[in-house]
Amino acid sequence: MRPSGRFLPSCIALLLSLLAAWTAFQVHEQVFERMAHLEDEMAYLWQAQAIAGGQLTVPSPPFPKSFLVPFVVDHNGLRFGKYPIGWPVVLSFGERMGMRGIVNSLLAGFSVWLTYLLGRRVFGVTVALLAAGLTVVSPFFIMNSGSLLSHPLGLVLSLAFVLAW
Repeated sequence: MRPSGRFLPSCIALLLSLLAAWTAFQVHEQVFERMAHLEDEMAYLWQAQAIAGGQLTVPSPPFPKSFLVPFVVDHNGLRFGKYPIGWPVVLSFGERMGMRGIVNSLLAGFSVWLTYLLGRRVFGVTVALLAAGLTVVSPFFIMNSGSLLSHPLGLVLSLAFVLAW
């Protein structure tokens, strides 16, 4: 294969990755209107905001049932999220910058690139580009990547693990 023959597929994969990131960000902005819609997202966002403020827990309000946040627990005068802190820590970086929607968008682009790399390693360039392209046009992938859920991080970590293996 000529050197230019190796360069072109990588450029196409990079463009697909950028397209995935842009599309996921547009879904976050236009479809989800920059808001958490699911209870899981609300809990992740609450945890991310607490972590961005330098706290894992906050004092419970005087009447906790009057200030209910789904999947956020009040126990012994402390309020904290019920989920592990891995995803909220990652989300807190976007929260600190005031751009929480960009976190999953970047992860979407990175996961398409990792999909391409895995496909190229296991099946060759043609299948790699096909897999990356099908990922980009998957409504499930794009909608999850536009949300505040932890799914895109799970995909990136899974792909990175398989590539490292």
